[in-house]
Amino acid sequence: MNLHVIDKHSDLDSSVHRQDPLVKLLSFVAFVVVVVLMPKGAFIPLLTAAVTLLCVALFSRVHLGFLLRRTLVVVPFVLLIGAVNLLGHGLDLIPARLPWAAGLGTGGAGRLAESGSSAALVSFGTMAAKSFISVFSFGLLLSTTGSAKLLGAARRAGLPAVLTVATGFMLRYVFVLAEELSRLRRAWDARRVGRLHWLTELHYVGSLIGVLWVKSFERAERVYLAMCSRGFDDLVSAGTHDPVAVNPFAVKGLVFPLLLLGPLVASALVCR
Repeated sequence: MNLHVIDKHSDLDSSVHRQDPLVKLLSFVAFVVVVVLMPKGAFIPLLTAAVTLLCVALFSRVHLGFLLRRTLVVVPFVLLIGAVNLLGHGLDLIPARLPWAAGLGTGGAGRLAESGSSAALVSFGTMAAKSFISVFSFGLLLSTTGSAKLLGAARRAGLPAVLTVATGFMLRYVFVLAEELSRLRRAWDARRVGRLHWLTELHYVGSLIGVLWVKSFERAERVYLAMCSRGFDDLVSAGTHDPVAVNPFAVKGLVFPLLLLGPLVASALVCR
C-alpha cells in the first residue's frame, strides 16, 4: 500500500495529462464553483457538465469504472442529506392528511402537498447531481495530475507553504499508519481464539487504537529525525524551492479551461 493508490492513472500520457497542473487546478475549481452555484432544477446545464466531464475522461484515457467507483463514496452522504431535505419539505405533506383537509378536494392542502413533494424531489435531484459531478471532477483532476503536482500547483497559486507541505506529509504518512494498523490487526487475529463477546472485542479495539497511537508517535519521531539528518529545515523553507514555471495562461494554456467551462456556461446562459 503506497501513494500510487491515490495517484493511480496519473502517469498516463494524454492531452489532458500534459496540461499545466495549475491550469487544470484552477479550471476544475472554477468548474465546480459554477456547478455548485447552479439554481435548483437546472438539470440541462448539469447534464451538460456531466457530458463535458465524460468527454474529458475519455480523452484522458482514465478508466471510467475507476472514476465511478471513487465517486460512489459520496452516495451515503447524498442519501442522508436527501432524507433530511425530504423531511424538511415533508411539513407541506402533513395538512393533506388531516381530517379537516379531506373536504378540500384537490384544492388548498392537496395542491400544497403536491407542490411540497415536487419541490423536495427537485431539490434532492439537483443536490445529488451537483454532488456526483463535483466528486467526479476532483477525482478526474487527481487521476490526471497526481497529488505531488497538485500540491505544487496549489503552492504556485498562492497557498501557504506550511499548508501544502503538511498536506504532502499527511498523504504519505497515512499509508504508514495503514500498514502499521494491518500488522497490529494481523497479530491480534493470530492470538485470538474464536469469537469473543462484543464488549470484550470493544475493549481490545480500544487497546489496539492506543497501541497504534503510541507506535505512530514513535514512528513520527524517527521519520522527523531522519528528515533532519538529510537537511530538512522547516515547513516554510521546504515549500519555497519550487522551480519557476512558465506562464500557464498563454494562448495555448487557455484552450483547456475554455473547452471545460465553455459548454457549461453557454448552457447556463441559454437556460436562464
